[in-house]
Amino acid sequence: MVEVPVLVLDQQGQPVSQLNADLFRLRDNGRQQRIVRFESAERPVSVALVVDTRDAAACRQAARSARVVAAMLMGQGGAASVYAAGTQARLELPFTTDQNQVVRTLRHLSPAPVPPLGASPVSDAARAALLALAHQPAGRATAVVILAPDSARAEPAAGALLRQATEQAAEIFWLSPGPEPAPTPNPDTPAVRGVGPGSQRDPNVLPTGALPGRPGYKSTDVASVDLTPVARKTLHLAAAPVLKVVAPHAGDVAYATGGLAFSPGNNVSFDKELASIGADLRAVYRIYFEPDDLGTPGSRHAISVRVLPLPGVQTVKSVSYRRAYRAPALTMPKPSGRR
Repeated sequence: MVEVPVLVLDQQGQPVSQLNADLFRLRDNGRQQRIVRFESAERPVSVALVVDTRDAAACRQAARSARVVAAMLMGQGGAASVYAAGTQARLELPFTTDQNQVVRTLRHLSPAPVPPLGASPVSDAARAALLALAHQPAGRATAVVILAPDSARAEPAAGALLRQATEQAAEIFWLSPGPEPAPTPNPDTPAVRGVGPGSQRDPNVLPTGALPGRPGYKSTDVASVDLTPVARKTLHLAAAPVLKVVAPHAGDVAYATGGLAFSPGNNVSFDKELASIGADLRAVYRIYFEPDDLGTPGSRHAISVRVLPLPGVQTVKSVSYRRAYRAPALTMPKPSGRR
């Protein structure tokens, strides 16, 4: 039996809930399949975090957003592990339900030097994370969340990660951290206000961009969203920051597993997408089918899923799902003994 996680989003990017099995259509290599089992109940989350410690921005975002990861990505009853992708893949923290331990680990990741040419630390760490997720208790939503620049997608082992990811019913989400924010200049330094006669700032004139009762800048060293668990809908009602949703393609590991890839433009957007991933994982439908034709042992099968329109239900904008699986390899029977 093949398990297919399916995430359905509406026009506002919110998970569409309360759908039933009759609204889903599933094909295996183009052949219509009968859905034999359907689950829509919310599950606790097991998430493996992979941080590219070669990248200063990824380390900074992991440390800054550690509390968001614990409170909103893990959620109640959730578990998380942390992998560092430096000169090589390294397990920093095995799966734990202790949110404070996850926060401490993310805040104390050590930056790593550039690995040797041909190394694939992000792909290797994600593959190790997938193996660990396969041993998590049954009945949990599982995912790998990668914090790494887009350039890591071209690692030599990216193809091996894609093949392994399509074998498991675990989504992969990719967040590419933005550049280090430019420091806010101090208006009281000589470089800004000048020196000599006439350089003193008029105390009755506010700095550019400031309003009465508000500072002209905001610290970027703390999480940018309220840590109270909130619905994804609430998060997206706020003023929309710059956010680039990475266009999916067949070779993208997030697309292939039913996850999503984002390139947030600032800290607020980064935190909101982290929180949204947690909400998405709890809203995933799980469809099970028994293929009517497995074909050649070990062959790759393409999966397609669509949702039928239904009056009175939110308009569906996107459907993300596991895109492929491989038919079981042919196993030779063990010899019964000497003849």
